[in-house]
Amino acid sequence: HPWQSVRQFEVPEKPVTIYEDEQFERMLHFLPPPTAADPERDLRWLAILWGARTTGFRRGELLNLTWPNIRGGLVWVEPKEATEQTWPWDIKTKRIRKVPLAPQFREALEAFRERHYPLVHPEMARRLVAGELVGRWRKCPEFCFGRTFGGIQRRAFGQHVGDFHQFRRTFTTDMAEAL
Repeated sequence: HPWQSVRQFEVPEKPVTIYEDEQFERMLHFLPPPTAADPERDLRWLAILWGARTTGFRRGELLNLTWPNIRGGLVWVEPKEATEQTWPWDIKTKRIRKVPLAPQFREALEAFRERHYPLVHPEMARRLVAGELVGRWRKCPEFCFGRTFGGIQRRAFGQHVGDFHQFRRTFTTDMAEAL
């Protein structure tokens, strides 16, 4: 049969759910509060959420974002070699890609202009570059990422309503609807 070798579309087991604009606005209203150890925690999470909403990047892609990845009005996902300023990191799909830098994301990032890794706690970035942290910390150098994101949702909705990857689905859906 001539169509035998054609790969079939994957059908999700569950319906794809996306974050509605009202849900996103509510999450922005319930950002984690600053702490003595992390006085910019709320601003960093504001930038993380805007980045996820406007780029569709994965968690690791956002956290490994550096200022050299932002150029010409675009945000680039590129692998990184180990240098004095970066820890080694590779893209999950192995494909370099770029998306437009949305004004909301740019504005949220400006608070961290002096940092090479704007979305990572400065101490974690220092320890990663120095090679002090290994294993899973290289993939997600944010303290308790899932717990913090879950806390945002519990404060905003009283329960957990979705995962961080849902921002990727939301972005893809928004782009498809814009065509």
